[in-house]
Amino acid sequence: MDRFSGRPRAFLDTASAVLCLVFFGGIVWGSLVMIGSVSAVEAGSFRLSMSYLYLSIPVGLLGLLLLTARDILAFARNLLPPRRG
Repeated sequence: MDRFSGRPRAFLDTASAVLCLVFFGGIVWGSLVMIGSVSAVEAGSFRLSMSYLYLSIPVGLLGLLLLTARDILAFARNLLPPRRG
């Protein structure tokens, strides 16, 4: 990616950030499905629902989703032509 500059670099940065956003969203969705399916299961060593353990995945990835969305907006600004005036 360091070979590119200007608009091609901004396009590649934006495309890779969008792919990461889709990937993170899929992981969050999958973990929410797992939370629902293991809600009745308790951890073997202590009396705590396994859903709390799986809850850490979407909570942690929420920050990554927000940072990636911020990066997409920054990269998209580089794609647009500069304003005149």
